[in-house]
Amino acid sequence: MKVERFIREYASYIKKVNEHNELMNPGIRAEIARRIDDTLKAREYGWITVDEVMRSLGNGCMRDGEDMSAYMTKED
Repeated sequence: MKVERFIREYASYIKKVNEHNELMNPGIRAEIARRIDDTLKAREYGWITVDEVMRSLGNGCMRDGEDMSAYMTKED
C-alpha cells in the first residue's frame, strides 16, 4: 500500500521541526525520528489506519505520560 501524500508531508514536517529544535536532547530527537519512520512503515504495510497515523504524528510519536529520559544522551 502506498502511503498517502499528506501523511508523508506531515511526517517530513514533524521531523524537520524536531531536527531544528536545539532545546531537545539528541537522543530523544533520534528516538522520535525512529518512531516516525516506524509509523510510516506500519501505514505502508496497512497495519494501521490513517486516523492512527495522524494521531501518532500529532502527539509527537509519544505515548501518554511517557518518560523519555531513557533515550537521553549526554551532550558535550
